[in-house]
Amino acid sequence: MNERISIRTLTDGGQKPAETAHAIAVFIDGAERSLELAQYDFNLGPETAQIVGDAVRRAAGRGVRSRFIYNVDHPNPIPVPPPAEPDVALISQLPVESKPIAGVPDLMHHKYVIRDAATVWTGSLNWTDDAWTRQENVVAIVESPPIAAAFAADFEQLWTTEDVLRSGFVDPRPEAGIRAWFTPGHGEDLSARIAKLIRRARKRVR
Repeated sequence: MNERISIRTLTDGGQKPAETAHAIAVFIDGAERSLELAQYDFNLGPETAQIVGDAVRRAAGRGVRSRFIYNVDHPNPIPVPPPAEPDVALISQLPVESKPIAGVPDLMHHKYVIRDAATVWTGSLNWTDDAWTRQENVVAIVESPPIAAAFAADFEQLWTTEDVLRSGFVDPRPEAGIRAWFTPGHGEDLSARIAKLIRRARKRVR
């Protein structure tokens, strides 16, 4: 494993939600200048909302500029299970600049935080109590300004256009064995790479 990447795994029933909330708070507490948060689902209970919210408020008290984008969908009934609903009221109470990104026809499905243009928290983990207790998820914390810059480029595309279809156009250049891919901009290329790896499997795909 690259020494600049730390991995945190979550298992079904393997941890309390407050543990993950505190881990996020520690990450946020390290910010000195800026935080960019892109969260598909952000819906916390009172305890975890307090832990994470207090960290964001402490950051604001240090003069950190925080921006937050989140997915929103149309209110019309749909014949399938509806997408996640972020807690907009909670977001509005935080000292952040925020923008909803329309998830129609494509979800704004990101789950990352960029800290001080140098470190990224990313992975499969939504910010909900259920995701923090009842799902298997992986978090990667990457300390790399070039990788952070790639995530920042994706964030700025979403922040500026407020359109998922016009985002993800970030060149996935390798940086010391790490490559950041974003969709939909490079969706087809990434799908082809994943399919190629799956074709090589002989025993198991996880």
